[in-house]
Amino acid sequence: MKIMSKAIVALESFPIPPHFEKNSAFRNSLEYISKRLAFPLNIICSNFWLFGPLFKQILLRASNGAAASIRTTTAVTKIYGGKKINALPSEVKAYVNHRIHPNDTFESVLEHDRYVTRGRIMSDTFCPGSSSLCSCLSSALQAYHQRRSGQIDDDGWCNTTFAC
Repeated sequence: MKIMSKAIVALESFPIPPHFEKNSAFRNSLEYISKRLAFPLNIICSNFWLFGPLFKQILLRASNGAAASIRTTTAVTKIYGGKKINALPSEVKAYVNHRIHPNDTFESVLEHDRYVTRGRIMSDTFCPGSSSLCSCLSSALQAYHQRRSGQIDDDGWCNTTFAC
């Protein structure tokens, strides 16, 4: 459970970097409509060379919807483990959903997740029919048994893949 909670906190604390660089789709759209916007938005959107970093921070802090327009979003959607009170579960799983930004790839999101969680991603699945990546994190007593059988190194990081 401790390994799982650290992985989830890491994913939530270190989101995938935003894409608001020159020639990104969202930035180009805002620059295009800047002539039709009212003051002061028209000045800001037509001068991203000056206001771009500030506008990016405003988008990231405004709401999750605004942040989703410039970066891949991450949401832990399902966590489950034991079925009994006062007993350690034999397995803990967490499902993480990513809405992948057009400038990111499936591989880059997985690489980021593995880096941020220090390799705790055990299995990954691309959900057909959507641009989502569902990652599964798995730990607890299962990790203990794997360490004893040599499937996990001494630092506690898993060397095997589990199906969700």
